[in-house]
Amino acid sequence: MKTIAAIAVLLALAAVASAGVPRRGRFQGALNRGRECTVVAEREECARRKLRMGADVAAQEEAAAAAAEDEIPELWYHEQRLDHFNGGDRRVWSQRFFMNSTFLREGGPVFLLLGGEGPIHNTDVTTHFALSSQAAEFNALTISLEHRFYGKSQPLPDTSTDNLRYLSSQQALADAAAFIEWLPTQYPAVNGSKWIVFGGSYSGSLSAWFREKYPHLANGAIASSAPVHAQLDFPEYLETVSNSLGSSCSAIFAKATASIEDYLQQGSSGRATLEGIFNTCDPMNTEKDVATFLSFITDEVAGIVQYNNDNNNYEPMNIDGLCDLMKTSNPDPVHAWANFINESLSGGCTPVSYTKQVEEMRITSRVDTAARAWYWQTCTEFGYYQTGSSSAQPFSPRITLGYFVELCEDVYHVPMKPDTAWTNGYYGSTNLQSSRIVLPNGSVDPWHNLGVLSPPNLQEQVSFMNGTAHVADLYPPSPNDLPALTETREVEMAAITRWLQLPITRQ
Repeated sequence: MKTIAAIAVLLALAAVASAGVPRRGRFQGALNRGRECTVVAEREECARRKLRMGADVAAQEEAAAAAAEDEIPELWYHEQRLDHFNGGDRRVWSQRFFMNSTFLREGGPVFLLLGGEGPIHNTDVTTHFALSSQAAEFNALTISLEHRFYGKSQPLPDTSTDNLRYLSSQQALADAAAFIEWLPTQYPAVNGSKWIVFGGSYSGSLSAWFREKYPHLANGAIASSAPVHAQLDFPEYLETVSNSLGSSCSAIFAKATASIEDYLQQGSSGRATLEGIFNTCDPMNTEKDVATFLSFITDEVAGIVQYNNDNNNYEPMNIDGLCDLMKTSNPDPVHAWANFINESLSGGCTPVSYTKQVEEMRITSRVDTAARAWYWQTCTEFGYYQTGSSSAQPFSPRITLGYFVELCEDVYHVPMKPDTAWTNGYYGSTNLQSSRIVLPNGSVDPWHNLGVLSPPNLQEQVSFMNGTAHVADLYPPSPNDLPALTETREVEMAAITRWLQLPITRQ
């Protein structure tokens, strides 16, 4: 276990996790949550989580992961195309995947979990997801396929801006299509098998889009908490955070935000006071430092909401625990918020340096490429910037759209702005015209605002789960599951049963 001092150093470098940036805590690597201690690249989150869980529980988790690694080795598709849309470019690279044939019987289907904005792991196809129990039910082969430029699936030697032009959702979907066509040539047991694609969060969007763009390769898709609508300014995110917190708890954060603003209006002396209260890693010298600070402390709150009671046991508390802490830990809401941040960081300092954030995200040679890769995708395709521009939420309006767009340009050294209109035109936004897709969303999850909430046609199913959070249906069931969550899993099982009885079609 790392010491508090070591964790503080790592967290000082973790300014890449500044809040409105879709990141590990709020969007990035949603499918990876709860298993960071098994992924070397997620070292600082691992250290924090060990402190939350206690050494005994952490040791048990690591032992289970090690056992799974012995049984489920990493595999490689060595002939993946670098550029699927340029016939003159014949360069190839090696894409990682994990495969579990425990439940496969002759003629059984293949369940393909599409990787998202983070590394995959062998537990994807063993115990981490409900996918495993579904595979047992349908005698399926399960596969987790890593997304290009994440984890070990690196098409090029580094993530320079020039190389990142090969990172897009379109290329990732073409990767999956090529993989599906290749695997039966190496693994005859699935020759003629029907494929169902799965995903959650960004990879949920990929799952829906794959069925839309490659219907001849997948007989159906489960697209959990899929934000299929690209949107530059996303103030609805924090509006839903506020609603999910409840009026009384949200009012405490509004009062704290007002007090923080009073400190900021005092200039350097007020900023120094906040630096002391929140134990910041650095002084706040610029307005961008202030925005980084406000984004971070907001994001820590949003993470609790987004993953509330999700059967993954990753967050240190749920919404009720957070609100109880805000009401009881200190009569001053600013100090109460700082107490929560301190607990969330396990005693580490609060990152505030915009410059350090940019410097960290400019590194192109590191093993952990997720932050730089995912922010590139938001800067080119999706936006998703969770600003404080709405008056119907309790957090600071200093978290602006300009902050995120300027971060794009500062990190990648080129003028850029997400082309959300092209993305929505290419995929169809929430008017997704396809078939055999189940699209679940949770009411507590702020990302449901960008999902499909009413079916565009009679061949797609939506499931809106009151009281549930982000990708909740993908995690294993619990006796405490809400009825809407249990019902959604039943809908998914019925849909898969129906899809597997149907022929593969081109529609």
